Amino acid sequence: VRVALYVLRGASEEGPIVLSIQKAKEMQQWQQAEDQMKARSVHTGPILEFNRGGVVAAVGQLRGFLPASLMSLERQRRNTGATPAERWQDMVGEELTFKIKEVDAQRDRLILSERAAEKEARSAQRAEILARIEPGQIHSGRVVSLANFGAFVDIGGIDGLVHVSQLSWTHIDHPREALKVG
Repeated sequence: VRVALYVLRGASEEGPIVLSIQKAKEMQQWQQAEDQMKARSVHTGPILEFNRGGVVAAVGQLRGFLPASLMSLERQRRNTGATPAERWQDMVGEELTFKIKEVDAQRDRLILSERAAEKEARSAQRAEILARIEPGQIHSGRVVSLANFGAFVDIGGIDGLVHVSQLSWTHIDHPREALKVG
């Protein structure tokens, strides 16, 4: 059986070489996190705890920090409250989808970004939807915003523009005369 070993102390007059299997495993985990960051891959792990600046999640055997500023917009909307416990306590145990933004084994620093993972998921969803949409199809959607020139409508993960001239058989001056957000 072969095992990876980390040298804690070399041979000297004071004693023999001191080795650690646990430290070797930890170093392999840090290297794996570094490789995952470079590959820009998306990962999942449970939220373990929270602190005043965000939440801590499992990244293999390591612990990564997700600052509040890199949480998804949906999670940011949920974190209301005056204290960290009020904001994030209910999130402990939830599965987190993230990308690794920073790895520094010497400083024991592993920074995660839920926003980056969410952006990638949206891009993949957008590409899938665009591949399915063809002229002549009929789709349902939800009005997400109104502008002087038309309405933006979400049709399952991608926004499309309905020009004001396409909103009514009769003339209207503003899209709010025919539609409302939601």
